[in-house]
Amino acid sequence: AINPAMQKLFVRAEMHKRYLALAAGVMAQDTYEIVTGHGRGRHGLFRVYDATEIGRELPFGAGRVRRMETRFEVLARSDQATLLRAIPLTGRTHQIRLHLAHLGHPIVGDARYGGPTRLGDLEVPRHLLHAARLTFVHPRTREPIDLVAPLPESWQPVLERLKLPAPAP
Repeated sequence: AINPAMQKLFVRAEMHKRYLALAAGVMAQDTYEIVTGHGRGRHGLFRVYDATEIGRELPFGAGRVRRMETRFEVLARSDQATLLRAIPLTGRTHQIRLHLAHLGHPIVGDARYGGPTRLGDLEVPRHLLHAARLTFVHPRTREPIDLVAPLPESWQPVLERLKLPAPAP
């Protein structure tokens, strides 16, 4: 079966993911690379820990603080939001959402991590994070695979409202 071989690609960081995200507010820098810890907090929800805590045992049998690293590239800015390409260098649950909230720029529509769910009179019903591209070398055929997912239509009214271009994946 191909599944174990595909899992090895993820473990060895040979599966390259690219996401698009719309972050609240105007991010000052054009690129960011953030390294923090990742683990569960007191109430079982995932949270960011300081990088100095990576490896520390968590209470309540929640495992250890694990390394979490993401690179962000600004694609465009409006006066209310920043359009980004997010490249996770580790694969932690809610990683991009956690890192953007930690930077003070939660994802638009991401109520769980503090993102705005309205832009003026426009309701944003879901967080604007999109798995846009996945590239890897097929483990059996050794052929390069490049999978691209089109931007969901739900993004269009928000991008129009903010006068932001539809990004390439």
